[in-house]
Amino acid sequence: MKYKGGVTDDEAVTPEAKIGEVSYNTLQDAFDNAESGDTVTLLKNIKTSSVDAANAGLAISKSITLDLNDKTIISPDNMGNNKKNIAALTVKADTTIKATTGGIDTGKNGGYAINVLSGAKLTIDGGKYYGGSTAVQVQTGELTIKDGYFDAEAFSGSYGYNFIINCIDSAYKDDTAKVAIKGGYFAHFNPANNKAEGAGTNFVADGYISVTSDKSGYDYMVTKKTTVGTTDVTPDVAEPEVTASKDIPSEVTEAAKNIEAPDLATAANDIVKNIGEDTVSDLVHKSGYENPNLYVQTSLKVEAKAYDATAKTLTLEITPQYRIVASTAATADGIELGDNGNAKVVQGYQPLDITKPIEVTMELPTSFAVDNGAKLSIKHTKSNGTVEYYTGTVTEQSGKHLLTFTTNGFSPFVISVPAASIGENVYPTLQAAVDSVDSGKTIKLGQAVAPDTKVTVAKTIKFEVATNEKTFAKENIVAGANTTVKVTGDARLYTYEFTYTKPSSGGSSGGSSSGKTTYKVTTSAVNNGGVNASPSNAEKGATITITLSPDKGYKLDKLTVTDGSGKTVSTVKKSDTVYTFTMPASAVKVGVSYVKATETPSETKFNDVSANDWFASAVDYVTGKGMMNGTADNTFSPKANTTRGMVVTVLYRLENQPSTSAASFTDVASGAYYANAVAWANANGIVSGYGSGKFGPNDKVTREQLAAILYRYAQYKKYDVSVGEDTNILSYDDAQSISSYAIPAIQWACGAGVVTGKSGSKLDPKGNATRAEVAAMLMRFCENVK
Repeated sequence: MKYKGGVTDDEAVTPEAKIGEVSYNTLQDAFDNAESGDTVTLLKNIKTSSVDAANAGLAISKSITLDLNDKTIISPDNMGNNKKNIAALTVKADTTIKATTGGIDTGKNGGYAINVLSGAKLTIDGGKYYGGSTAVQVQTGELTIKDGYFDAEAFSGSYGYNFIINCIDSAYKDDTAKVAIKGGYFAHFNPANNKAEGAGTNFVADGYISVTSDKSGYDYMVTKKTTVGTTDVTPDVAEPEVTASKDIPSEVTEAAKNIEAPDLATAANDIVKNIGEDTVSDLVHKSGYENPNLYVQTSLKVEAKAYDATAKTLTLEITPQYRIVASTAATADGIELGDNGNAKVVQGYQPLDITKPIEVTMELPTSFAVDNGAKLSIKHTKSNGTVEYYTGTVTEQSGKHLLTFTTNGFSPFVISVPAASIGENVYPTLQAAVDSVDSGKTIKLGQAVAPDTKVTVAKTIKFEVATNEKTFAKENIVAGANTTVKVTGDARLYTYEFTYTKPSSGGSSGGSSSGKTTYKVTTSAVNNGGVNASPSNAEKGATITITLSPDKGYKLDKLTVTDGSGKTVSTVKKSDTVYTFTMPASAVKVGVSYVKATETPSETKFNDVSANDWFASAVDYVTGKGMMNGTADNTFSPKANTTRGMVVTVLYRLENQPSTSAASFTDVASGAYYANAVAWANANGIVSGYGSGKFGPNDKVTREQLAAILYRYAQYKKYDVSVGEDTNILSYDDAQSISSYAIPAIQWACGAGVVTGKSGSKLDPKGNATRAEVAAMLMRFCENVK
């Protein structure tokens, strides 16, 4: 490595920056030695020193690109208060800053993260910028923001105006300051409400729009407008759509009309960003209006299924949805639907996929009235059959009782007065409370317990039951199989000590010393080989490893894992003979069958695929089923990239190439091999274009695009994609780089075992999918997704 700025190979000094292959002792050294057009790359996190002279921090005086390289420039705390080193970085010449997770942070009571001086043009493309007084200040220069995150401590102070992006052009006579924001996330303030004072230009660039942010901690984001001609597409919120089953009183439906979920607006932003120009054009044509605006309206569909005013239980089906309305109204407030109105529904309601916790506020029926501040239990049965219990709080406002709770999904909900509580959490039945209690905790009764109630415990655990003067017999809670119980206390407070003894063999569930329930893994009889599952008993969430041992001359034909209800459990292939799966909350059965290995071994079928390659079995699978072909008679080209046209052609083949109309994309020629496949996939919502009438059939498909295509294909096939609701992808180092549209697809793909990540705990969502990776994902999809 070459060094400059006083650094030699013999010195134990870590350089701060480099230009090409030449490293520099300090970042300022690199700036001073750079030539116009150079890229300066930051090599480590650095902290600037505090000096007396204002604006004496780091300074760029030549037209360069600064690559922050996932690193951060940090300034000392209090530099703003002390008027020392006011700007962490001063830009005096045309500069581009590129970053992903890196940025500039001035610390507490800091000054400006960046100060752009007269005549300089700064472009920011990504990164995080936090200023004690200002994130970016523009002094008669020009600022363009393409992407990034911006915040400033000063906004919470007493200045009376925001200092996130500050333009002080009015202090100068001859020059003007210009700000053009084309992307990014902004805390506290809306860039659309700001203008560069001297130039009189909006902060938000022409063709872009500021909307509610979809990132926590940031209030607004700027995104490109989706337009056709003068048609703007804007997010909006519609009134709830309420229906009721037979015999439901009107008070229930009237109350349900006042249900709200404010965060649905964030989901509308994503829809607006992803709607294509061709779709916009079709909807405008459908409306019959000349140059209307389109509004993406989110709403909640609410169906009252059951209500018992005496027992105070209410069952609701709540489903998020969206529709698209065309209107000649300039704003959403002016929309008037109806025969004599100025708006038409051009795309009816469709389900809206919500992948994060969301707060719901609803009005309770009049006869359900409870005290202000009371807590109610909400039982939520998720689409995959699992049950979650939420605790809601009631507030009284203007004579109405409003219930607020946070849910991890939708439909159905049973709202009831709690029978018991554990700390701040309430439960609809004693059984639910006992199932949820941890060792050392106390269950407090909220309702009397019927004499014939029997709650069974079959695990090692110790807890208390405070009766709260409610009718209760200690025999209401009893020991299950292989469990003994010791009960002490009196009619006010009982203490239960359960001890579970694991049986020597048999049984579908048991208990560990930690008190957690375990479930049994069994394997069915198998011919022509063997199979082993380890461990043979495990808790919910544990990883089970299946090891296959086919006889010589045989190979795996089919592997199935089913839970106690007969539902298929997804498996992940680690090698030809090793698979894993995540233990559900029930016993499971592993079924295996082998067939004669009559196919030609991988190493002779394709010269560039060895039997030891991780993708060998996947290549055999997809070529054997006609899903993919070799690039030549004996070549597969596993490391080559795959195009978007190739991927949809594979799925088209799986569907036996149904007839379809011609593709509507301008770059899909009618005679192309992928033309029918693209038309079919587009017509069925599996793929969409780039929003400019183009599909990009020859563009390389990225890993997140491939996951999204398979996700939509699974929905088209009406497969169960609910596994994505509970999948945590944040453990991957690059999860934050996933495009917003692809997050549900990536969650599903990881949960279903279609995507397993790459080395270094990365998903590489923006990386191009090689032919080997496509083959592996297709095989896992076909084997795991039902």
